[in-house]
Order: sequence, then structure tokens, then C-alpha cells
Amino acid sequence: MSNAIGRPVAASGVPEASERGSVLLALEALGIIPDLEQAPGFIGAVYEPVPRIHLRYREAIARQKELYEKLVK
Repeated sequence: MSNAIGRPVAASGVPEASERGSVLLALEALGIIPDLEQAPGFIGAVYEPVPRIHLRYREAIARQKELYEKLVK
């Protein structure tokens, strides 16, 4: 994903990230934690894009747009 979008991507450090998010929202709604910003972050590995691979994705997107324009017109 990082190579495709050209930005760093952080993996979740917990196996059930959506469950964790639901629990944090519930805790905030109950007033147990005053603000989600105070919840500990559970960020796992951060993946950086590889410039040459990201360039391939950009070229592929350009080709796809060109082909799409040819089909639509």
C-alpha cells in the first residue's frame, strides 16, 4: 500500500484494530477517557514507500487514465 500511495503506512500493533476503535469510542462516550487523544497508540511497523516502485504505480495510473479516456471518447 505504501508503494501505491507514495506515503508511509503504519500497521496496527493490535490484532483487532476495529474492535479497539469501538472500545475507545465507548470509553470516551462513558467519560472514562476524556479524549481519544489520550488513548495509548498501538502502532506497529511503519512501512516507507520505495521510490522506484512508487514510480511504477504512478506510470501504471497514467496508462490506465489514458486507456480509460480512449474507451470513453
